[in-house]
Amino acid sequence: MESQASVSIDIYDGQVPSFIEGELESLYGARHACVEHFRVYHGLDGVSTYRAAFDGEPRLILLYQQRHHILWALNQAIRIEPADLQGFAQAMFSRYPRVRRIDLHAVDADGAGYPSQRLLMREDIEGTLPGDVDDYVAGLGKSTRHNIRRYTGRLMRDHPGFELRVVPRAQINSEHLRVLQRLSRERLAGKGQLSTLDETELHRLRQLSARYGLVTLAVIGDRIVGGMLCLVIGKCVNFRIIAHDPEYDDYSLGFLVYFMTICEAIRQGCTKMNFGWGHYPYKLQLGGRRRSLAMLTLYRSRLAYALDAVGLLARRAAQLREQFASGLHSAAASGKPHARFLHALAGSMRRLWQRSAAQP
Repeated sequence: MESQASVSIDIYDGQVPSFIEGELESLYGARHACVEHFRVYHGLDGVSTYRAAFDGEPRLILLYQQRHHILWALNQAIRIEPADLQGFAQAMFSRYPRVRRIDLHAVDADGAGYPSQRLLMREDIEGTLPGDVDDYVAGLGKSTRHNIRRYTGRLMRDHPGFELRVVPRAQINSEHLRVLQRLSRERLAGKGQLSTLDETELHRLRQLSARYGLVTLAVIGDRIVGGMLCLVIGKCVNFRIIAHDPEYDDYSLGFLVYFMTICEAIRQGCTKMNFGWGHYPYKLQLGGRRRSLAMLTLYRSRLAYALDAVGLLARRAAQLREQFASGLHSAAASGKPHARFLHALAGSMRRLWQRSAAQP
């Protein structure tokens, strides 16, 4: 362990200590920055751990892999302060003399005193939650509160048996996820779009939901007409699947399920929420705030920067690919012609980017 003043740095080569799992959950609460996510999606072979703490409290925890001259930080969708990022870079360049470049993907961070390349990749929507549902509702816009009352009132008048059921985590099963998958596919099919929620992803989500799952089901009589799957990691609720029967579009059922699920998350003690990638107006109406995530590369020296011309071109291509996929997804969501094709193409491009991002 290396120490300077009250800052301590621990590096665990080729391992992820068991206590790191809980610390990552508490520190970030992000799906793309928790050990279980890496275990389910990528495995932990060859993964090392960097932990920086101030007076014993963790400030920055990064999982990473090294291959040849490149070191790849795995955590995504997190904020890294400049001083913490500089400490990480210094430690990595010192510990691994062969490393000339450090890559970070989809992070909220800037350069750290090293030659760097920063390319904006995507937009993430997150928000903070108060400790009380009434305070949350009071903080929403006037028109949003009005719409919630109007649609809820109409729904309850027409369907007095409506209820939002919360499924205890220990009781979440594959059938719950399959119902949400079916509803999502039916709704997207009605809009000429294809769902990217395939069997492989459903299996992964089942594994994650066993540890973090929060499932809400919109029920009328004996029919499940909508619902959500969220992952509650630390104090942050991460929204993953939202689905509803298009028969209830006139009630804005999807929006109401979102709102009611956020209220349930507040009652369960959540203080943050993450809507995931992509900009949709309802995310902002429900209290989300935009933040830009970037692909950031730090270089050991200006010479290393100059020698990486090919790498710079590849990362620029990755940026353009992601922006193009985002544009296709937005066009498909807007109902423009050929929406089915555009949505499928956008999903394919995102999966290709994700697979490339999974390997150093």
